[in-house]
Amino acid sequence: MMYPLIIVAMFCGGESPLILHHSDRILLQGGEGERKTVWEGNVDVTHGDARLQCDRATSLSAKEELLLDGKVRISDRQSRLRALRASYSWASRKFTARGQVRWEREGAVLSGNRLEYDRGSERTVATGDPMLTLGPRWLGAPDSLNGEPLEVRADTLFTEIGEDQTRYVARGNAHLVLGDLEGWGERAIFDRESGELVLEGTPRATRGKAEIEGHRLRMRLVDGTVASLDAIGAGHFRQPLEGPRHSQNEPDLFDEVQGDSLHLSLDAGRADFVDAIGSAQTSHYPEGEAGEMNRVNGESLHLEFLDERIRSVEVEGAVAGQYVFPRRRRPSGAGEV
Repeated sequence: MMYPLIIVAMFCGGESPLILHHSDRILLQGGEGERKTVWEGNVDVTHGDARLQCDRATSLSAKEELLLDGKVRISDRQSRLRALRASYSWASRKFTARGQVRWEREGAVLSGNRLEYDRGSERTVATGDPMLTLGPRWLGAPDSLNGEPLEVRADTLFTEIGEDQTRYVARGNAHLVLGDLEGWGERAIFDRESGELVLEGTPRATRGKAEIEGHRLRMRLVDGTVASLDAIGAGHFRQPLEGPRHSQNEPDLFDEVQGDSLHLSLDAGRADFVDAIGSAQTSHYPEGEAGEMNRVNGESLHLEFLDERIRSVEVEGAVAGQYVFPRRRRPSGAGEV
């Protein structure tokens, strides 16, 4: 019968001992104070609820550190990690993984070339072309819907996990994709409990050629899709006309809405209505083609959309501008009057 090998007290961290369950080969090196133990082949170690597996491990007693190399796999009750190499401090319960890193927790996947994870605070920092993928169920999509995952890239990705809050933060050149919706900014924050995704630092978001921008963008997710979008500070929303152009050289035509703040309500990813508050203005084509434009200013605007076109406008406060009503079209085949 084989028994696990319990490493001596100098290899223990906190209340949990470091336990070697299997290794094809064990090498003892160094003297007192500089002791080093090398385990080679199918290494299997546990520390508390964490299990560490790799091809080769080196235990440094003076540094209270374990170096893992080759097909590294680390798992505990909350997460799983794979990498080419890793170092683990059993005293502080922190590890750093390098090379083709993949970290998973409750449907969230964080990948990159380098990842630091503090098992005590459950804080994770990923760098080196990192990417975060949040699955549809993680975003709250019901099983009956074939939802899209949210993918986020940035210079650095953080996780902040507490008892009542789970947040993912992207810092530096943040770029997110959710279905056909894309967003950019210097910083992105996703709060799981509130279902809010915030973009900051010259942010903008697009769906096809439709675009919204402002000083700050806030998206609210319901059932795994964006239900509403707010542009706070110098909000600007524009949506292209769907009608054909006379030639490929003609520029795109856009319906536009601006205001100190904008609120978009979305239906299946398309604008349902838009509220503009403060220095509000809109310019749009009443007939969906080049020609005279409606230009209306006011303290606030409420615009309703149908088939991605502005169909009605309500204006309040200091109303100004011009409004062109669509021309009446004679039914096909009707005679001259």
